[in-house]
Amino acid sequence: MARSARLCGVQIVRSIHSLHVRVRLIVCTCLLACACATQYPLSCNYTPDEAQGELQPHQGCAVRQNGTLQLAPHHLQRMSFSSDGLAQALIDGQWHYIKRNGDTLRVITYDNGADYFSEGLVRSIRNGKIAYYTVDFAQAVPPRYDWGWPFENGRALVCRGCKKDETNESEHIPVVGGEWGYIDRHGIEVVPVRLSRAEALSR
Repeated sequence: MARSARLCGVQIVRSIHSLHVRVRLIVCTCLLACACATQYPLSCNYTPDEAQGELQPHQGCAVRQNGTLQLAPHHLQRMSFSSDGLAQALIDGQWHYIKRNGDTLRVITYDNGADYFSEGLVRSIRNGKIAYYTVDFAQAVPPRYDWGWPFENGRALVCRGCKKDETNESEHIPVVGGEWGYIDRHGIEVVPVRLSRAEALSR
């Protein structure tokens, strides 16, 4: 009887100790989450490596310091990277490509996602103008035009003085007005940007 009582006492002590350990773990996890949310106030939508293509929201993901976006290390480790070494994330309402080392490139939204690379170049907005970047985040074409389309057959349609027709309610808002032409991958105008859209499209 005494032996059974001792065993019961030991089990109770172990249960209490196990409960204390669990409580400590929960408290530590909550404190860590609060610290991350404070240190990294921006939320992100990205696909975790284990989620197999599902975009998911994540709190305490990023912070903007001196104009530079920084990602929380544990979120960076969880992201799903493509064969070209880039992940995609929607941060603070804007799409970004992200390298494994944490470097980011803000790109335009296209078809409700990040703009895609076409012939190795992707579009970004800089100072209100369209710029083109490589997969290494090097600027290939500086921001000189008000809008530009993806590269096709070595050139891209661009315009100056054009603007989006905000009165149009279609999914893809048309760009109207201004002067139009084509540039090559180095930003050289292969069709001078001084034509109407119809004239440029005929070239």
